[in-house]
Amino acid sequence: MIFPKTFPFSKLAPSVAELEWINSWLQVNIPKGKKVLEFGCGITSWVINEAIQPSKYVAMEHYNQCIIDTLKHVPNINIIKTTWLQIPQDIYDFIFIDSSAGYPPGGDGIFRNKAIEFIESQQMVHNKTIIMIHDWNHRSGKSSRKYLENNNYKLIGSFLDRTGVGAYQK
Repeated sequence: MIFPKTFPFSKLAPSVAELEWINSWLQVNIPKGKKVLEFGCGITSWVINEAIQPSKYVAMEHYNQCIIDTLKHVPNINIIKTTWLQIPQDIYDFIFIDSSAGYPPGGDGIFRNKAIEFIESQQMVHNKTIIMIHDWNHRSGKSSRKYLENNNYKLIGSFLDRTGVGAYQK
């Protein structure tokens, strides 16, 4: 996969190997034109957009430079900069959870499992929605992994390089 030279990588972004796995996995498992919600944004947004070419792409992010870089490379993305409560009410087919910017009531922190609880409480998922988490085998990704597994989600794909990526579905 050839990444845009003008898109800087964050230190916290998935590794190149993880990004390539995400792209390949999505191309095989998610039909083009689906609705995407991402917690965080950055090079992952570009990878997801390239793989799925979503009909609707919403991301939740606070970090201004990340927003600027993402909008330059993914012009069809709608980035919410306030709180989760501003995410458009819809049912999303694919949800990528990489950060937790906008955690109600607006504070930041690593609350990936809270993002999952939120999207479920707001009925933003259906029984075929795929939830993918970054840091799957590291930091808060482990608590998200446990949350998903304890709430009837099944692991349907994973890749471990630096911190890992895991995909789940009910």
